[in-house]
Amino acid sequence: MELKIRVGTLPIRIMGEDIGSQLKEFFLSFPETEEDPRISFIFNNSLDGKGGHKESISLVAAEIHDQTLRFTDYAAPVGYLVELSTGGTLKVNCNVNDTSRVTGLKQRLNMVRFFNSFYLGKEERSLNFIYSLWQYVLQILLIETGASLIHASCVEKNGKVLMFPAWGGAGKTSMMYRLVMNGDWRFLSDDMSILSQDGVLYLNSAPIAVYPYNLKGLPQLYRRISELQSLGGRIHWHLGNRILGENRVGRRIFPRDLFGDRKVADQGILDKAIYLVRWNATTFHFDSICAEEFASHAVNVLLAEIRQFRYEFQAWNSVPNFSLFRNIWEIAERTRIILAEAFKNKDLHVLYIPKQAVPNDIHAFVSRYIES
Repeated sequence: MELKIRVGTLPIRIMGEDIGSQLKEFFLSFPETEEDPRISFIFNNSLDGKGGHKESISLVAAEIHDQTLRFTDYAAPVGYLVELSTGGTLKVNCNVNDTSRVTGLKQRLNMVRFFNSFYLGKEERSLNFIYSLWQYVLQILLIETGASLIHASCVEKNGKVLMFPAWGGAGKTSMMYRLVMNGDWRFLSDDMSILSQDGVLYLNSAPIAVYPYNLKGLPQLYRRISELQSLGGRIHWHLGNRILGENRVGRRIFPRDLFGDRKVADQGILDKAIYLVRWNATTFHFDSICAEEFASHAVNVLLAEIRQFRYEFQAWNSVPNFSLFRNIWEIAERTRIILAEAFKNKDLHVLYIPKQAVPNDIHAFVSRYIES
């Protein structure tokens, strides 16, 4: 397989045969392009590269050269060799079946369907690539093209986009579900959105994380989740919900499978953004906020949500003469500048949400604001 795709403002090449069908579906959901790629992802079951080694090794003893990095993600069985090609393009060799660091009991149980909250079989485990490397490298290269990821859910209507940046658990995903399922809004992104400095938001077709608590008050969505699962999957879903709790069992489902093509948009222009925050008061509170402050909050959330920026990346930056990627502080500042420019002259607010408020309460409050 060889495919050239455009993700937001970034041209990417995908190569290799050892790609699960779920991951292929993900790549094929993006538009094809003839542009020269800024990065190539090569999938195989070995990591041949500089030094000729086939095995991947842990970060603690990782091979780090000026233009080469070899490591295995500690949270997922995926190994990587990152190199800078002669022409200056990044090349990432990916072994999605690398289990060299899966040693502890907890890690091994996470590879068993019943104990994995997202019920990933061997074929579907290739999706771990999206969360263990894709988002992280995407952000590093997007900023070079004048765009950035932002931890937010987005919906589109008539070319205009409503965005909900937030920390995890504030209610952005539940808001997205209600607007898409109960109105004329179309899905654009969940969890990680792609925003250019000129205010364009692009479709991010990464699988959506669906938990039982997201589906309260949405019977049509609950039925759709059931239709997309096998009998074993439905049994696991109901047992997990009862035994482990509604926030401990989930599914990752592609947006077009969940909503249908008609309810998924390709892009739109940012119109309004509401930063969702939970607080201890018992009432909702709505405040306006300037673009610079909004961008600063969004950068802090993004760097915390992409795990590599908290762990591996800081370790790599500590190695003298490592210049494969920008320093983390440079990435943070460049991201802030791009987002501040994108938020200029936009309708920006912060919504303080009572901790006890349920998704329907938030939806009712936001709907009144949208209508006004």
